[in-house]
Amino acid sequence: MNDRVTFKMEEGMSFIATTGSSNIEELRKASEKYGTKIPDAKIITIYNNGCFTCYYELDGYGVIEYAFSMEGQGFGLSADSEEDIRKCVMQILASIAIQ
Repeated sequence: MNDRVTFKMEEGMSFIATTGSSNIEELRKASEKYGTKIPDAKIITIYNNGCFTCYYELDGYGVIEYAFSMEGQGFGLSADSEEDIRKCVMQILASIAIQ
């Protein structure tokens, strides 16, 4: 990066889904183990440069934690069409939530 440039900007797409914490296996187990209600979970998915990066946040707490990243080719994504990217995000959300 050029020393005179303060920021490097990249464009992508982001998606935020909110679900009950009981729909995420790890949070459901933690709630049962500690006998406490865990707030809804936000799953933040960012698509940039052919890669999906996911973060978790407990609703109302403002702390975002890195969850995982995966290449778009892992979903058969070959082009950056908005429709295909949305389908991949739905697959990611389905794999995170309890069936």
